[in-house]
Amino acid sequence: MKQPVRIILLIISLLSISASNSPEDGASETIQAGLLRARVGENGWYTSDVVIPLLFPPGVTANGQPVPGGQLTVSAEGRHEIQLAPPGPHGADNAVTQFVNIDKSAPLVSWITAPNTLFSGRATLSADVTDEVSGIGSIEVSFDHGSHWTVQRFPDDQVYATRWSIEQDVSGFKEGAKVILLRARDRAGNVSPGEILVVRVKP
Repeated sequence: MKQPVRIILLIISLLSISASNSPEDGASETIQAGLLRARVGENGWYTSDVVIPLLFPPGVTANGQPVPGGQLTVSAEGRHEIQLAPPGPHGADNAVTQFVNIDKSAPLVSWITAPNTLFSGRATLSADVTDEVSGIGSIEVSFDHGSHWTVQRFPDDQVYATRWSIEQDVSGFKEGAKVILLRARDRAGNVSPGEILVVRVKP
């Protein structure tokens, strides 16, 4: 099922560093930021590029690099600690830290169980699941074309790769081909498309 997209505009409140705007007296100017533009995921993650407009003053640096065009765009996936520093001789000493976590990619799911495997009575199914950025949040399997999902949730500590398996009673299934769907959700809220496995069942 396609997940709804949520767009959020966040007001970034960055600390006022100095009341002076005069670089001659050795002071740094005040950083003022506008609206942060991003798609909000889950657990403190964004699932799109993050754009931070910097309204004042010109010459702000991010991790020591100039910010062109008056706004900072963060595109790379991962956890970012950004030091925003105003211009002036003491800018680095008065930097403000902004944390940005980005994961734009869904987990990768790969069946280990071979297609057309014949099962009778009970079936053991397995797959490899990975998410290298925010980590795996849950793994979900469906035996009825996605109408119902059996969910295995993962604890808060980060799991980036796992070999998932489940034992399923197939005695109640009709004889013949059986379609199984497997998907995973990462901690940012990205959901992989259902990976299809077709097996054969003989109750």
